[in-house]
Amino acid sequence: MNKMGFGKKTVLAVISLSIAGSAIYQLPYLKDLFYDPFLEAFDMSNTQAGLLMTVYAAGCMVTYIPGGIIADRFGPKRLLLVSLFGTSLLAIFLAFSMNYSTALVIWFLLALSTTFLFWATIMKALRILGGKDKSGEAYGWYYALSSLLSFVSIAIEVYVYDILKAESSKAIFWVIMIIGIANAISGALVWIFYKEDGKSSGESDPEDKLMLKDVPEVLKNPYVWASSVIMFCTWAVNGGLSYFTPYMTSQIGMEVTDSALLSNIRMYFLLLLCPLGGYIADKILKSTLKFYAIGFAVLIGLFCCVIFIPLGPSNMTAAIALSMITSAVILMMYGIMWSILNEVEIPVKYAATAVGIASLITYLPDLFMYTLFGNWLDLYGDAAGYFRIFMTLGIIAGFACLLSLVLASKVNKSINNICF
Repeated sequence: MNKMGFGKKTVLAVISLSIAGSAIYQLPYLKDLFYDPFLEAFDMSNTQAGLLMTVYAAGCMVTYIPGGIIADRFGPKRLLLVSLFGTSLLAIFLAFSMNYSTALVIWFLLALSTTFLFWATIMKALRILGGKDKSGEAYGWYYALSSLLSFVSIAIEVYVYDILKAESSKAIFWVIMIIGIANAISGALVWIFYKEDGKSSGESDPEDKLMLKDVPEVLKNPYVWASSVIMFCTWAVNGGLSYFTPYMTSQIGMEVTDSALLSNIRMYFLLLLCPLGGYIADKILKSTLKFYAIGFAVLIGLFCCVIFIPLGPSNMTAAIALSMITSAVILMMYGIMWSILNEVEIPVKYAATAVGIASLITYLPDLFMYTLFGNWLDLYGDAAGYFRIFMTLGIIAGFACLLSLVLASKVNKSINNICF
């Protein structure tokens, strides 16, 4: 990172944030890695597993904008600490309860600990660290470092699960405990190493501090909403790829632990490509929106291949390759997603509030998509259910490709007309 123009203080700040980001979202998305054993341990159906994410998303929906406003008015360090230690406590409580009713409550509370105080805070901190010219790289390095740390910790979780898999509930118990401990450790590291100066705390320059009267100005900005729809599509496709994990076991014939390890690579190790995505967007194309248009076009073709690939162990190599390439493309896009707001020149003092508003739209898929996809699997069976899932993701990618092209064109023509 030093070679890319980041000073030592910025490097340490990004590392601290990356450690926090690697730990805090593992619990709400636990089923993405251990889908079948997670459902078994909590005695839930595919639809119930989807409903769990709906509850989480509902909690997130009502906290994105308030969380953004709070992040614009207070320093990030205290908010990050409360989020991380709170998530740690929730994980430990969940591990000792292990029932579906408790999980529903925990998943709603996770929305408060991972979204209300954490999400907009860390996004604004990264934008400040990257500045106007390097925001794509700052986001890219954050996701790359976070993914590397997540890859290591999840590899440990998979190893522990493999040792204890004869007792599935016990194995999931220890996986959840590891996540709780990881959040506590990351909270301690943020407390020690993340240094908050006046600029990052929002306390030094009154002109860069959000006033409540300014919120309507953010709401009226059309580029915030258009960007949000593109990010909605990005998150929908990214989240939908989690169904590669059960797809590989039920349709291709892969072992659960092998599928979990492959999922770990797809979800986290491939995020190391985020700096490459940031470099392409910032240095080569000089536009995140243009990068998105190209990326979504590639995804359309990949989903067509997934839909028509013959099933069974004989095609495992091809299925693995398709899942990896598809994940690599969307993760390069996901890692720089929030730099779209920088491209449409949202002022820094509105940054977290804009993130809150955009998040309200961006993460709407969590409110219904997992429940819908789970219902398709329960209602139509695996083969027809996965066909519908990947077909839907391809259609979303097509719409996002067109919208990215349109917005890129409009930004080039009228960015100077945006008023606050």
